[in-house]
Amino acid sequence: MALSAQYITVRLQQHSSGTTNAVIAESTSVDAQFGAEALEATSQTNGLTAVFEAGKNKITVSGDYLTAADGATFDALFVHANAGDKFEVMIYRSSTPVLDTEGVFTSLNQSGALSDSLATGAYSIECDSSALEDGYGVELNTTSNAISDPNGTEANTTTPWIGVNLNGIGSNVFESQSSVKNVGSYAFHADCSDTPTSLARFYLSLPMLAPYSIIDGNHIKITFDIRHTGTGTPPSGQWKAYLASSNNGTDHELIALLYTETTWQTVEIEFTYDSTYRDLIFTEASSNNDGGIYLDNLSVKKKI
Repeated sequence: MALSAQYITVRLQQHSSGTTNAVIAESTSVDAQFGAEALEATSQTNGLTAVFEAGKNKITVSGDYLTAADGATFDALFVHANAGDKFEVMIYRSSTPVLDTEGVFTSLNQSGALSDSLATGAYSIECDSSALEDGYGVELNTTSNAISDPNGTEANTTTPWIGVNLNGIGSNVFESQSSVKNVGSYAFHADCSDTPTSLARFYLSLPMLAPYSIIDGNHIKITFDIRHTGTGTPPSGQWKAYLASSNNGTDHELIALLYTETTWQTVEIEFTYDSTYRDLIFTEASSNNDGGIYLDNLSVKKKI
């Protein structure tokens, strides 16, 4: 895959050992072969007309191993390769993400000398191509916190989200907790029922999402899991989610939850970013200024 003035980078998420998101190759020596199998089938229900059924889609990535590291990183790759573990595989063209998927090593060979700064080898990885998601790139929600399940860095924290009017007594809180969650070990919890407060909310400014800034004209897809806590004064206790131009704005409503909606549901929105989509906000929206929600499994991706 020779690209003039450009190069291909392959990065791996190495699970519990090795270097997180380690670069294993960065040169035009990286090759990606795309393949697919399809099936034509007939049945009486379709009048014996041949119809297409999706089959196996895969990408095989191969190339030279080149990284500034000691032998420990390469040894960690061998451990997981021999175990048949799946790796998160991220492929970039220069600095532009082009694929985020999973794969397993089909070969991994150490072929060069080790020194303090260089380890070399060769590899091939077979990947599932279905994770390309119609041209969306790698996960942008990469900060470790309770809702960072899609990037594998979930942690018991709310960083860098900002809570407002959620610092009262009792259940008037914005926190990471482990009792109620939909994916992984933690989820966000916000509730303002013990000390009813107008515009109790928590939010994040999307351009702050590391490591890639979101700018005007970017096509973005956001998904998250959400449910109500069941608290609040019936029939009130409503909470809403917005994308807006300020942290208490209401430009684009994503969902409104009543106190009775206590089962998890997934929200997905695609949009072209401008200043009216700057802040992702979760806020109380009831006449009694009470109620609460759980939030989990936030994904933010940018179309390539």
